[in-house]
This record gives sequence, structure tokens and C-alpha cells, in this order.
Amino acid sequence: MTETIAVIAVYFGFLIVFGFISSRKIKGASDFIVAGRSIGFFGFALLMMGSTASGGTTLGVPSLGFTGGWPTFWDNISGSNSFYR
Repeated sequence: MTETIAVIAVYFGFLIVFGFISSRKIKGASDFIVAGRSIGFFGFALLMMGSTASGGTTLGVPSLGFTGGWPTFWDNISGSNSFYR
């Protein structure tokens, strides 16, 4: 239990330090919205992939479970892209 709390505290400490350092680089609202136009292609590709997968999972998996019932549980565990059907 104590180890878990320590890991969580270190994680939150890292987030606070990272947020503070990152906030010093932002000069205005436009820098925040477009990430200073310095994200690069690979970072942008990961960003778009994460956004698409997150939206598909949030909307598609409950729909698949409603229409397919319990057997679709295994599709979700296997990580297949069944929510795009």
C-alpha cells in the first residue's frame, strides 16, 4: 500500500514539474492551440492515431456490445478493430 502511494506521488510530482516546464514555453493562446507549430510529422501522426482510436473505442465498443451481446467481449480483449464494422 505504501509503495503504491509512493509511485502515485512520484507520478503526480513528475506531472507537476513537466507542466511547469511546458507552461514556460507557451507565449500565448495560439502557441497552446497549435503547439507552437513545432510538433513534427511523427508526433502529429501519433496524435491523430490516438484521437481516432479513442473516439472509435468510446463510441464503437458499447455499440458492438449492444448489437452483438456477450460474444463481442472477446473481440475487445483481442484488440481487434471490430468497432469499425
